Amino acid sequence: MSALVDPGWVIGGMGVYALTVLTSGFGELARKPALRKLGLSLLTAGVLLNATIIGIMWVNAGRPPFKSIYETMLLYPFCIAMVGLLLFSLHRFWLFVPIAAAGALACVFYAYRRPDLEV
Repeated sequence: MSALVDPGWVIGGMGVYALTVLTSGFGELARKPALRKLGLSLLTAGVLLNATIIGIMWVNAGRPPFKSIYETMLLYPFCIAMVGLLLFSLHRFWLFVPIAAAGALACVFYAYRRPDLEV
């Protein structure tokens, strides 16, 4: 794993995005407002956790963490989730939440499976 961030943070990010996909996806399929709202809250928590990961990497590296593919693949989920939240806030279309979480989960999983050890 990268020396810039502890793998536990990345695994935590995967967990939050996976829970978001499950809760908001099931809430959408079953038309359960409580699960939809929980999914939205989890996506917001995922964005905050992802921002924390980026901040930790920035401090540890002493530069913006956008140099390697690993660092970029940890930036993409933040951007995907933020766009999902923005689109949801504009259109109130609940399906944006699980779709954004699934895209973010895919990127974090790729970064976890293929760490770039460049510092």
